Amino acid sequence: MTQPYERTKALTDTRRLLETLHESEQPLMWALVRTAAASALRHYPNDDDVAASAAALPSLWASPPAQQTFAAKADCNQEVRNLTGKLRLVEFKPPR
Repeated sequence: MTQPYERTKALTDTRRLLETLHESEQPLMWALVRTAAASALRHYPNDDDVAASAAALPSLWASPPAQQTFAAKADCNQEVRNLTGKLRLVEFKPPR
């Protein structure tokens, strides 16, 4: 069971990850990004958590939108695969 401090850490860590990815000018190392994303998602709030927060604090949170259909998720996943196939891998050279 995810504890409140773990959920809070997941939110702040995920924000930090997204900010780092946004600001980075270095080539991405996809294995590292996947590992960091998996770690952040382990305790990341799910839709039920967000709905409970919205019920308790409606001035701060909104209820999450209805779940996507399976077809919409499949379309999104296919689009990600298409984009990933177009990416060019480059050798990572750490700064000196």
